[in-house]
Amino acid sequence: METTSSDFSYLTDTTPFFYELTDVQLVISTGKKLPAHSAYLAAHSSVFSGMLETHFASDSQSTSPATIPLPDCSLQEAQKFLCYLYAIPTDAQLTPESARAIVKLAHKFDVQMALKQCDAFLAQHAKHMPLWGSGKEALQWALIAQQYHPDLLEAEAVHHIVKNFVEVESLEGYDELSDRRGNAPSSVPVLGQDLEDATK
Repeated sequence: METTSSDFSYLTDTTPFFYELTDVQLVISTGKKLPAHSAYLAAHSSVFSGMLETHFASDSQSTSPATIPLPDCSLQEAQKFLCYLYAIPTDAQLTPESARAIVKLAHKFDVQMALKQCDAFLAQHAKHMPLWGSGKEALQWALIAQQYHPDLLEAEAVHHIVKNFVEVESLEGYDELSDRRGNAPSSVPVLGQDLEDATK
């Protein structure tokens, strides 16, 4: 699978020697391999850290890069995630699209800093700018939040769903939203109770 230099946007403006120091290959579902540095991955992710520690401990003499699969991950998602890890961007550098991609991989690989920052960004975006223009889009974001646990975003999505209950209740995917009563963080409305109150 051919990989071009444009696939390595996260290594832009670095020196050739920095590229030569890469010792990990992240393999996405299409087979493309993205080079990375174990130190960067391990510094931000407990999951990557554990995987790499096991690899280097069992094969300490090997000069071949460690290989880590990224299943169900597109090239664009992997690039956005790696750009985050290498730059740790501010909110001004995030977009809803990039934050969504980062949240997916941050949850999978336990990059808590990324998850918290993207959650705060998306929640603020939902409050002050149109993150969703319809109940259907709010439902989609709520399902994403429920899967990957950006709790501030979930609170905003649930709030919108409650206000637009009549529009949302008949949409495909609505029944997938589970009632998190009993284990919901204090920042997240309990969906079942909110809907019960909304329909009284």
